[in-house]
Amino acid sequence: MKKTDISKAVIKRIYERDRVCVYCHRWCGEGYPRNIAHLTSRGAGGPGREQNLYLVCPDCHIREHNGELDKRIPVEYLKGLYPDEDYSRI
Repeated sequence: MKKTDISKAVIKRIYERDRVCVYCHRWCGEGYPRNIAHLTSRGAGGPGREQNLYLVCPDCHIREHNGELDKRIPVEYLKGLYPDEDYSRI
């Protein structure tokens, strides 16, 4: 498994941890469309670990990739969950 891959256990923990889209707060529970997004992209070497991942709805995921959403929102969200993690390079 590469450092950028996301294990099934981590995916499960993200779904249990977040439950709603980090941007619009739309419910993304089981049976609803949902995506896991990377704070630091896989292409940039972002790890597949909980401190770099968050749940988004499909609409917000597209808007995020189009640069329409403020990336500080998931940064602040993850900082609240993992205060010892270094997010200064984001």
